[in-house]
Amino acid sequence: MKLRNKQFLVKQNFIWNVLIILIGSIQFATFYPNFVEKLYSTHLYVGYAQILRWLTGWLPFSLGDVLYILIGLYLCYSVIRLIKICLVRKNGAQIWLILKNLLKIVVVAYVWFMLSWGLNYHRLGIAYQLHLQVNPYTNDELCVLRDSLAVKLNSLRQQIGQDSILPSPDLITLYWQAPTYYQQASKLYPFIQYHYRSIKNSLFTPWAKYFGWGGYYNPFTGEAQIRADMPRILIPYTVLHEMAHQIGYAGEEEANFVGYLVARESGNAYVAYSCYSELYKYVYNELLLRNTFPDATPALDTLVRNDFKRVNRFFMQEQNSIAPQIMDLYDVYLRANQQKNGINSYNEVVGLLIAFQKKYKKI
Repeated sequence: MKLRNKQFLVKQNFIWNVLIILIGSIQFATFYPNFVEKLYSTHLYVGYAQILRWLTGWLPFSLGDVLYILIGLYLCYSVIRLIKICLVRKNGAQIWLILKNLLKIVVVAYVWFMLSWGLNYHRLGIAYQLHLQVNPYTNDELCVLRDSLAVKLNSLRQQIGQDSILPSPDLITLYWQAPTYYQQASKLYPFIQYHYRSIKNSLFTPWAKYFGWGGYYNPFTGEAQIRADMPRILIPYTVLHEMAHQIGYAGEEEANFVGYLVARESGNAYVAYSCYSELYKYVYNELLLRNTFPDATPALDTLVRNDFKRVNRFFMQEQNSIAPQIMDLYDVYLRANQQKNGINSYNEVVGLLIAFQKKYKKI
């Protein structure tokens, strides 16, 4: 018995030593974005992520969501068991064992997360790849961008049609077509190639309004999950955004920008309209924050404004007191992962767009 206990302790100490070494190595790597970019993000991660998508893409359901449910159930079981031991048995050894097991799960999950995707938060990223000079922008530059987007929106809406109600393409069709848009864009931007589709409806869609998200990426299974009950026009850009996460762009502003690059090269007016609609809202929010309302503004087409109203009405009807709390937690998560502006990081795509427009004279 003593020999068995000694072997168990040796094994546990070995596991903890390995975990500590891995954590130290990960933290060391985060100080060298150039190393992360050139070795991890564009080489090691690319191959690993493709294998994950190949393994999970054929499943008709989200394996990652099932994994989250199982982990949640296990944590609930562990907490209940811990409370029971504390109140009834008062067994210090058992309490310590449960706490150590929970701590081990957290540490293993952190190491797995960082090695399987999280290091992408510390890469040089899309601005480096496109040689963009992203600087603080002026109100005038912001207005120029907003005007350019308004013109594009009006044009794209006319291409879609004169019907007051937007088309509602099948979700599966949108998921299947999305990789072809990445393939098309990769002719101009070889670093955003996408192979092996793994895009699923989220199993948590019925409760999505309480979480405040439209989609999310599961780094443990390589799947992109989409909220299936959103207004359909939001789906294409959300899908492209989550696919950008899949190929290694962790920052929310970067995923937004990569989604934009793909949408503008897609050759599909509906997909491009989905993208430019969201970008217009980001720019408009920036103008609101700066209290800037210039008089000379290209008017949005009546059809565009009606589309915006329908989307806004959908989310107004879903307002609740839980979603803001969840988004506060997500804000903490983003800040802990190099997104210094937290939830407002999504809006930082505006700086990338202005830099792109100044360099390439187009939007």
